[in-house]
Amino acid sequence: MANTDKLSLPLIEPNMTADVPRDMNALAEAVDAKVGVAGGLAVLGADGKVPADQLNVKDPADATTTVKGIVRLSADYKSQSSTTVPNSKALFDLYNIVPVDRGKVFQNNFNFALGVGDWRVDVASFNPTTDNSPPGAYSKGVLFVRSVNVTEGMTLVQKYVDDTGGIYNRVRTVAGTWLSWDGLASKNYAQRNLRLERAVELGADVTGAGPAFFDFHTSGNAIDYDSRIIAEGGTTATGNGKLTLQAATTVLTGGKVETSGQMWVAKNSTYGSTSDLTVPIGDSDTGFKWIGDGYVEFYSNASVPVALKDGQFIFKNAAGGYEVLSTAISDLKQSSVDKFTKIANAINGKGGNANASMTGDQFAAAISNLPVKRFASGTFNGQTATAPNTSSGASMNVGVNNMSFSPTRVFIRLRMKDEYGNLYIEGYAAAGIPSDVDTSLYGRFQNRVSIYSISQSPGGFSATINSTDVRDYAGSKSTAVIEAFQWFAYE
Repeated sequence: MANTDKLSLPLIEPNMTADVPRDMNALAEAVDAKVGVAGGLAVLGADGKVPADQLNVKDPADATTTVKGIVRLSADYKSQSSTTVPNSKALFDLYNIVPVDRGKVFQNNFNFALGVGDWRVDVASFNPTTDNSPPGAYSKGVLFVRSVNVTEGMTLVQKYVDDTGGIYNRVRTVAGTWLSWDGLASKNYAQRNLRLERAVELGADVTGAGPAFFDFHTSGNAIDYDSRIIAEGGTTATGNGKLTLQAATTVLTGGKVETSGQMWVAKNSTYGSTSDLTVPIGDSDTGFKWIGDGYVEFYSNASVPVALKDGQFIFKNAAGGYEVLSTAISDLKQSSVDKFTKIANAINGKGGNANASMTGDQFAAAISNLPVKRFASGTFNGQTATAPNTSSGASMNVGVNNMSFSPTRVFIRLRMKDEYGNLYIEGYAAAGIPSDVDTSLYGRFQNRVSIYSISQSPGGFSATINSTDVRDYAGSKSTAVIEAFQWFAYE
């Protein structure tokens, strides 16, 4: 016989013979058997509920991370339990400490912005006296609020970044006191101020070797740096690194530089990279070397031309020895005084006026004013002229044009002879310029040779030399010949 799916009641099949009383009784008994039992028809109790013994239900188990079940609520947002979940109270408390976007500040006073999160500030202007805003900050920006809960209470940190790049920090202590704002950056995001206790260490946590440096930007130009301090090198011992300052000019005002080692100025390693000098300059063997107390040598290409010793400046003389400069100067001054005295005496001996204390210009003037004349000399090299006949004298012109002054007196060596070489007159004829009477040389029988005329000309003088005809015994006649040789001219 077939049964129903839910209560398993008997069903009449087509091949069965129906018996109404029997079948109705069987159905009634089957239904009655299912009343008030598990899996059957429920009967309500006096409380209007289905009794538990009629229910096929078990109590649910507690939920775990792998099994569904009952979950307990918790108001502790800090709980680490894996079987509880936060309730609204926990979520609210968490909301108050998690950095969330809180929109615009609800009151225009930074002291009241205590909720942790990010606040948008957008007002027309700030008044730090009344709204406790950062002095100098722009009135549009973002306020970041963070907090820390400790046993003593809660501390807050406010960081305000304005829309122009200014950054400002302040702290609210556990006691509820706000500290002053501290401006961290300028409008171009550059560091404003860095306050440290006592030390800065660069590269202390880096294992590999390499330089550490500070760059300074002061020109306002988009370049790598304007000045730089570089530290590099070193050994396992303290203080064996190298410090380089890169700047066009280094100025020390109101202070001093001390070093217990070498200081190399304008080092040029082309001429040596090591030196035993105290202060090498340029190359390795030029500079200063401290020898001892009060003793410094000045080197030039490994030679010591001068030194400072015991308060005296000494130098190497031409003989290779060293002299004290002050003594050498004193000797030189005394030598100069002696020379000037002799020069003055010589000038005075020549009729001048001088003394040893005169300056060089004064000595030059005293010498120029001495009563002396310039002179020049030369020769006409036997320049000659012959008379045209026996009854006439000879005549010729001579001249000089290479003198540096205009002469006023001239001496010329003259000679008169005949065509056969017989000498009649020889000597120096003197003539003044302008011409005077002392111009003729005379011989026997009134034979004569003369400076007939003379005058100044550019660079010297011009003169005409002439003679009488040859005069001899018993009226003997021959042709006159004249010659000119050495000359002397005086200013």
